[in-house]
Amino acid sequence: MAGFKRATGIPTATNMVATDWRQMGHSLRREAVDIPLAMFTHAAAAVPGRITAIDTHWIWQEDQERLTREPLQIAGGQVEVPDRPGLGIEPDMQRIIAAHELYKEVATGARDDAMAMQYLIPGWRYDPKRPSLAR
Repeated sequence: MAGFKRATGIPTATNMVATDWRQMGHSLRREAVDIPLAMFTHAAAAVPGRITAIDTHWIWQEDQERLTREPLQIAGGQVEVPDRPGLGIEPDMQRIIAAHELYKEVATGARDDAMAMQYLIPGWRYDPKRPSLAR
């Protein structure tokens, strides 16, 4: 992503890399990511004008459809910015604690994107040594 950004001058936002603190450190040192996971929807909502194409990140694992009391809604391809402090985000601490407990149980190695990826590539299996779409 750092090479892409240097070559194009386009700011980058991601929910595919810099998803843990180790990756975040590398991304920051290389100036690869302008807006990291979980911050880019808010940054896009708060900055006037068009800063870059933005992808929202919704937790899609079962029973974790939200971590806030009133999740932002996508309507007509847009996220309306609430007129409340903190862009209207009120954390639901019970759900955050439950999600943290699940994270401690499965850690980062247990994530299984196979069902979603098999929609694109039949028979896809996770392999940490290969890019996701190079199957």
